[in-house]
Amino acid sequence: MLEDAKRILGQSTFAEFTAIKSEADLDGLAQNSGSFHDGYVLGMTEKDGALEILLDTSWGSLIILRCKEIIENTLQIGVMLFHCSMSMADGNIELEFSLTSCPKEMILEAKHVEFRPLFEQRMALRHFEYSFANGHLVITLSGKQIEIDNTRSDVLDFGQRNVLGYLQSENHMHRCFIFSGDTVYSFSEYIANDTKDKAATKKIEAFEEACRQKGFCFDKFLSEEDLQSYAPDYGELLYSHKYSELYYLLFFLQFLPVLAIHNLFWLTAQLSNPQMKWSVYLIFGIGVSLIAALFGVAASLIGFIRDKASGRYQPKRLEIYENGLKHYGYDFSFSTDYGGVTVEYNKRIIIHSYSSKHKLPKFKNDKAAYEIIKNQLSKKANE
Repeated sequence: MLEDAKRILGQSTFAEFTAIKSEADLDGLAQNSGSFHDGYVLGMTEKDGALEILLDTSWGSLIILRCKEIIENTLQIGVMLFHCSMSMADGNIELEFSLTSCPKEMILEAKHVEFRPLFEQRMALRHFEYSFANGHLVITLSGKQIEIDNTRSDVLDFGQRNVLGYLQSENHMHRCFIFSGDTVYSFSEYIANDTKDKAATKKIEAFEEACRQKGFCFDKFLSEEDLQSYAPDYGELLYSHKYSELYYLLFFLQFLPVLAIHNLFWLTAQLSNPQMKWSVYLIFGIGVSLIAALFGVAASLIGFIRDKASGRYQPKRLEIYENGLKHYGYDFSFSTDYGGVTVEYNKRIIIHSYSSKHKLPKFKNDKAAYEIIKNQLSKKANE
């Protein structure tokens, strides 16, 4: 992909920004970014009369977008992207980003857009080795030692950083980037369990402290609390309901019909074959069902305890705002404005948002919440 990008751009260096002036330039951006599939918005800042946006493409590069004469920009820091559709019309460049976590799109449209790729060399955190010598950070990558001086990177001018970390919470991954010219060295670790999380955090914190002592800038990892500050502003909060934590513990009950069908199958098999010993039904019918039920209880309980003890616990709730909805659930979460939304009530609230359908948990005052949503949709339709 790197060679394709170089060929399309017709250059061998990526030190300068490339202005998007044609479809070929858009192809270059698509090749460099992988169309931002599974990308991540790291930051935005104004610099020299332009808006600069730093995105992790997750395809071996980071991209800086420099935009002037902005017509529309609804991108937010911390959102995870699914795909980007790129087009040019009437001299404007439009980038339409679909998101991983909700069905709405985010738009970036401007008269002038430039991009600069920073190509990435990745390593796993467990293989990451570093030392400091003669004012340089020395890292080992595929057996090769690479020296990086402590000259601050000017990437988005965020405190003149040369080391940036963040927690990619949706994918439960630690990511850290080390900037050196037009190359980014990165290491990562999936948070498979609490033990692995603690080990990764400990190694990163040790690296952070060593960087500070040696005069290297190190920016803190974004926490989920930090990312919450970039959540959409939907105006005045009209209604909020906190879901019972008992629902979390009894979440496995939704699978009981499957266990009942399993049990009925083996009971039917037993009754239709009198010569078959009842021990077969007791083992494969009742026994398997009981084990599965106990496993469900244990999994729910362990998940609940881990969630509460992680320090990243978010109360599960529904929030209805003047201009949109936010739902933090046990099995899914979403936020959306009222555009493209319809609502129905069939024993519980059902939200239709664009092409997605969300069945909310049953709760005591859900009919009142439904009426509030319906009323807000009616108001928006009449505006």
